[in-house]
Amino acid sequence: AVLAFAAWRRFRRRFWLAASAVAIAYAVVWLWLWPIAVSPLFNDFEPLPPGPVRSEVLDLAESSGVDIGEVYSVDASRRSVALNAYVHGIGSSRRVVIYDNVLAEVPSRSLSALIAHELAHVESRDVYRGLAFAILVIPLGALAMQLGAAAIARRNSDRPDGPGIVLALALGLAVMSLLLSFPGNRLSREIEIRADYSALQVTDDPAALIALQRQIAASNLSDPDPPGAWHWLFGSHPTTLDRIGLAEAWKGGLPREEGSP
Repeated sequence: AVLAFAAWRRFRRRFWLAASAVAIAYAVVWLWLWPIAVSPLFNDFEPLPPGPVRSEVLDLAESSGVDIGEVYSVDASRRSVALNAYVHGIGSSRRVVIYDNVLAEVPSRSLSALIAHELAHVESRDVYRGLAFAILVIPLGALAMQLGAAAIARRNSDRPDGPGIVLALALGLAVMSLLLSFPGNRLSREIEIRADYSALQVTDDPAALIALQRQIAASNLSDPDPPGAWHWLFGSHPTTLDRIGLAEAWKGGLPREEGSP
């Protein structure tokens, strides 16, 4: 709040430019440093020892043409029963991370489908797409937040450079974050379904993807078919039924060339 107030008084009509620069810089630093500087503060990460799982991950990475850096397991089960794996970081900080309960509970074929999906994000440079989307929409959101905050201050007869502007900025940030999440979720859903499609191209094992989606939905307590309007607004991933439907279509002869979904 203090920093926002100081920036508002310092930059005035150019506040949105300063706010945009800070937000974009934060996004880049978050992508680079989070896996190696922040995540280890909350969980224990251990390099995956040599064995079948590590070999499978490396083989899938080679098949996908992806440089993944190191492969880690994380003790996620001490906080949650959710099943997941992810690839995070950019450049030298990139790593594959697999939840320990995935290693303990997910069959090898389904694990391969999960890892192939995550590697597809790297192969398609989805992290950079997400960053590019943020760079495009952050200035728009910051400008709208500035205009809204100024309008609120004028409507309530507050000093336009008084401390009350902090509350108006907070409201503007909340509203713009919500509104910008809608196109962001749409982009995320398209990216996720394409990653599923790429995983099928690599593994050619739709049964494993179907089993994986059922197991994830059960362990994560997900609604496999949420209300359409709610999912359109807030869903960051395709529904479980949509993802199973893609695998069923693959079994039925879905075209194998890139860009078919």
